[in-house]
Amino acid sequence: MAPPIRILTAVPICDGHDSAINTINLEFIRHGIEVIYLGYHRSVGDIVRAAIQEDVRAIGISSYNGGHVEFFAEVIDLLRKRGATGIKVFGGGGGTITHDDAAAMKRKGINKIFFAGTSLMEMTDYVRKHYGKPCKRTAARSPDMELARKLTEIEEAYAKGKRRTAKQIRNPQSAIRNSKVIGFTGPGGAGKTTLIDELVLRVLNQNPKARIAILSHDPSVIGQGALLGDRATMINSQNDRVFMRSMATRGQAGGLSPATHDCLAHLNCRLYRAGNESRLWQPVAIAKDRHARSRRRRRGEQKRSATRSHRAHRDRTASGTKPARTTAYRYGCKTPSGPWRG
Repeated sequence: MAPPIRILTAVPICDGHDSAINTINLEFIRHGIEVIYLGYHRSVGDIVRAAIQEDVRAIGISSYNGGHVEFFAEVIDLLRKRGATGIKVFGGGGGTITHDDAAAMKRKGINKIFFAGTSLMEMTDYVRKHYGKPCKRTAARSPDMELARKLTEIEEAYAKGKRRTAKQIRNPQSAIRNSKVIGFTGPGGAGKTTLIDELVLRVLNQNPKARIAILSHDPSVIGQGALLGDRATMINSQNDRVFMRSMATRGQAGGLSPATHDCLAHLNCRLYRAGNESRLWQPVAIAKDRHARSRRRRRGEQKRSATRSHRAHRDRTASGTKPARTTAYRYGCKTPSGPWRG
């Protein structure tokens, strides 16, 4: 099976209009496209860095706040400076982008501008037709670009059923000397992304030479697209010292991509060679967390015990019987006559 199309979508800086791009993202996903959503209020540097690290084929920008001619042109210019001319740019902005603006933007290198009234199917067909096949690549001009392409090769090998051998990705260094690898897992909404982003901020502040790599996973079904949206909430991780790669599970159960192990091994080896202290954070989403459920169950039992003790104390007080020390007092429960004083 051919690997899915990967594109990046974002909303420019000083622009919070994200309803249109969210609708478009969902339509792309329904047609088998993997969308890395960067979120709104994103600078040119954030967009280009993410596009290179994610090794996408195109960037889609939704602009409703004006300044689109200059902003799109800055994205193109920075892509050229970083040697990423193979990454194309398209976008739209409803009625804020005029036909004259679109003509000027096309002269600056923008592939396509979609106007108000364009159907979702037309946008999807354009992306699948123009970005369905990878374009000819130039030589990688940065470590991030080289690393991103290697990870793409690993993922595409799995998509085609041609797994890379362990010999090709083996880390020759001692396991003790390798970079630190930390995994985070938990149910959806547990706060994995928030925790990782806070840890990234602290590591970057404490060690000016640290390099961090993040493998972020989101669920998807074989042959269908995926919304890879962790970047939208990981504000502190938008940093030149952080390499982040969004991966779809592509039908594999357990919260990991089929290529996770090999990508992890390659990252571990590359980060060690960088010569700096390196850490790898690997957020993985799963459906169940037995430990969390056990903690919630224990807390519920404690609350119910405190409630029963409080009721027993109330009944004894009403009948004139001296109350005894109970669970309710240990949990600070108050009686109708005030807290227990011994």
